[in-house]
Amino acid sequence: MARSSKKSPNTARKPRQAAMPPSPLAQQSKQQLDNIRTALAHEQTELAVTLLAALQQNDPANPQALLLAGSLQMQHGKPQEALSSLLSASYQLPNHPDVFEHLARLHAQLGHDRAALSAMHRRVALRPNNAQGLFQLAAMYHEAGYPTQGNLWARRALLKRPFIVVAAEREEKLRVLVLRSAAASQWRFDAQQFRYALVQGHRHLPGGLDAAHITRVELFVDTLENTPELLRKLPAVDAVLNIIEDTDANQAALRMAAHVAQRLQRPLIHSAELVDETQDTEQHAELAHARLCEKAGVAPWAFELPTPPTPAMALDTPLTLRLLITGTVQGVGYRQWLADELTQRGLAGWVRNLADGSVEAVIHGTLEHLQPLCDAVPNGPKAADVTGLNVTQWEGEAPEGVEIRETAESGS
Repeated sequence: MARSSKKSPNTARKPRQAAMPPSPLAQQSKQQLDNIRTALAHEQTELAVTLLAALQQNDPANPQALLLAGSLQMQHGKPQEALSSLLSASYQLPNHPDVFEHLARLHAQLGHDRAALSAMHRRVALRPNNAQGLFQLAAMYHEAGYPTQGNLWARRALLKRPFIVVAAEREEKLRVLVLRSAAASQWRFDAQQFRYALVQGHRHLPGGLDAAHITRVELFVDTLENTPELLRKLPAVDAVLNIIEDTDANQAALRMAAHVAQRLQRPLIHSAELVDETQDTEQHAELAHARLCEKAGVAPWAFELPTPPTPAMALDTPLTLRLLITGTVQGVGYRQWLADELTQRGLAGWVRNLADGSVEAVIHGTLEHLQPLCDAVPNGPKAADVTGLNVTQWEGEAPEGVEIRETAESGS
């Protein structure tokens, strides 16, 4: 017996109600927010603050205004005011990761360890695939004196990002696989800068390598026991540099390092073989460079010492930076995410895909505004997995406004 296609009056689809148009106040607030971001993009901070105060006079609970206010208050050394603004914003923006990253940073700077950990947990929950946030949380637990929790989050981070690629800044002359061990490292977390570091072995390596001409592929050997197929995913390298210290506790990691070099059929170099503590900094770096080239079987070249940043640079110094972002960053909305970040932070810049699968961006603003953005770049949208970030000063024309450009064959 055929079923009747006639629908019951109770189950008939009701017509969808039209969305309510934005109120005049909402339209006015949106225009004011656009004006504030434009002022910030043109480094008119005082004007932006004035416009923001006027907006909040009429719309005091506007969540985007509260987020902007909190960010500006952080940058101008007003942590308590920033904390109030960001907590107020969080009630209306419970799914905005930047709100909770700012809150985690503020609580950490104020010594509120548990509040900082709670805010960072929320940030990680909103971006579960972002390894940078997982590493950050691991370091925060270690610094707060909870190594068990720290190791748990470190293992989760390593599953997301077992290796990173730090591309040579100019012509690549050598590609080195640097072997680390998270379990054998000392985790350090700087609450004021809100940055983590892994201290292991000869810590001036690989940071003392010639970054201009050496590409580093940094791998945590801890992940290989459960994911041996990872070795097949690594880019080709010329040599393997082990920076894991030779101690009784590290023997398993050292055996894994030897196994990696054997599987890849590349020379295994131990960092202790490159260093000579009797030399001064420049002689030490040049000697380590010469020994590295010799053991890797390549002709040495003139070593370029890394240029440290100028410590006296003021926060209001205008800068134009070029970012080269590698990893899973194409086809995941990364360009739009970065363009939105530039707009929300009141910065100028352009972003585009490169034919090799990376993303290139040029951004312009003051140091105090650019630094938080650079810290956020490894996060990206949910589907992204950033494995490398190279930041250099841009010598070309400074961008105006925000633009998403077409794909280019190679970087500028």
